Amino acid sequence: MKTNILLAFSDQPWQLEVMSNLNDHHQIKIKRRCIDSVDLMSGVHLGLANKIVLSSDFPNLNLAMVTGAKKLGCDIYGICLKDDIESIERLQSLGITNNYILSSNEVTKSLKNLVNELINFNEIDNFSNEIENQTSIPGLISVWGTNGSPGRT
Repeated sequence: MKTNILLAFSDQPWQLEVMSNLNDHHQIKIKRRCIDSVDLMSGVHLGLANKIVLSSDFPNLNLAMVTGAKKLGCDIYGICLKDDIESIERLQSLGITNNYILSSNEVTKSLKNLVNELINFNEIDNFSNEIENQTSIPGLISVWGTNGSPGRT
């Protein structure tokens, strides 16, 4: 089973290394690299993933977006550089408490804890692509109007 994630970074010098590292893990599937919060929320609404990895300077990142993603069942993970106190404070002020600090010269080693958190199989993936076994037959819904029900049968 793969963990589907959405990436939400602005142009960071460490971005390519993070994306490559996450992509190298066979249990992690990057479903989309979002360009702004509208793109991110559309991915969440489509059910592409229920985990988001983002940077603090992601375009249009605000409390409403974070709250909306959490209400839809997403776990949000922040990434910032070790010396970037401003980014850490911004992520925490938005309610993002799962933050991971990157060392600019050891990005791969710094990501180890994040990767372990992302591939934690103890939780149920709300957006699984697997077919669910149906245990009961749903009730019948009938729609009828004055001209029949074209397209609804």
